[in-house]
Amino acid sequence: MKIYEIAKSLGLSIIGESDREILGPATLSSAKPENISFYHNKKYRSELLKTAAGAVIIRKRDLPENAKFTAVISDNPLDDFRKVVEIFHPFSRWQPEISELAHIESEAKIGSNVRIEPFAVIGNCVIGDGCRIGASSIIGENVEIGENTEIFPRVVIYPNTVIGKNVVIHSGAVIGSDGFGYSRSDDGVFKKIPQIGRVIIEDDVEIGANTTIDRGALDDTIIGAGTKIDNLVQIGHNVVIGKNCAITGQVGISGSCKIGDRVLLGGQSGLAGHLTLGNDVVVFAQSGVDKSFGDGVVLFGSPARPSREAFRQLAAIAKLPEIIKKIK
Repeated sequence: MKIYEIAKSLGLSIIGESDREILGPATLSSAKPENISFYHNKKYRSELLKTAAGAVIIRKRDLPENAKFTAVISDNPLDDFRKVVEIFHPFSRWQPEISELAHIESEAKIGSNVRIEPFAVIGNCVIGDGCRIGASSIIGENVEIGENTEIFPRVVIYPNTVIGKNVVIHSGAVIGSDGFGYSRSDDGVFKKIPQIGRVIIEDDVEIGANTTIDRGALDDTIIGAGTKIDNLVQIGHNVVIGKNCAITGQVGISGSCKIGDRVLLGGQSGLAGHLTLGNDVVVFAQSGVDKSFGDGVVLFGSPARPSREAFRQLAAIAKLPEIIKKIK
């Protein structure tokens, strides 16, 4: 596929040679003249200047002088590169088939064009059109799964869970297990509080491998539409997460937290229980949030504080050894 054909399909303009044949996408560091890459982060400036790529999707302001590659000018290089990857590696849809080795309860309602793989266990539930249930997955009683949802092998969906359309759940995820709720009796023994809420996963959510989402104690645990959750994330009972959030690996969200829309949680960050984060909040990796914050705050540290305040504190702490020397 020639560069000009790629640019035309994306509605983008070109600076440089347009007839070069492109065989596929690649990173800046590994690209060869027959590859197209992208640049959107200044951390990779040195790789941009050394790349052998035949074409690079790039903002015009980032284009280096005397570039040896053809520039495909974009306002959003990462998203346009995603489209290029889809051109060269189109989604390969599974073939509808219900394995004879799957166990399906008699009252289960299975839509059309569904794939159910060997050793899956399907309770009396509703599975929409175009879904895939991977091998050895377990779908509990009264679960509802919307159309075109893909559940990879070895996923467990507990009873009464509601899953929307176009959801992706990766292997090892557990959805709807009991929340961590106990009372302590007069003699000091922990007694389990029945967890009778549900998990509701709205449309277009993706859930990574080995992530766990607990069902609510009374109210439902809710994951908002378009939210993306990485591997190894723990979400406690009664948590409500807004729309189009991104939650990266090893995040822990304690019970009854309320998180707004478009929130970004960095890896290994954690939220204490019963907190509220507003819309458009960003939490740096490994930060520990111990109180509620409103809209648009960027948080850093443990305990997490607005990033500018936290960075000033770190700068002051770095000066302490010199101050102590002067005092002595």
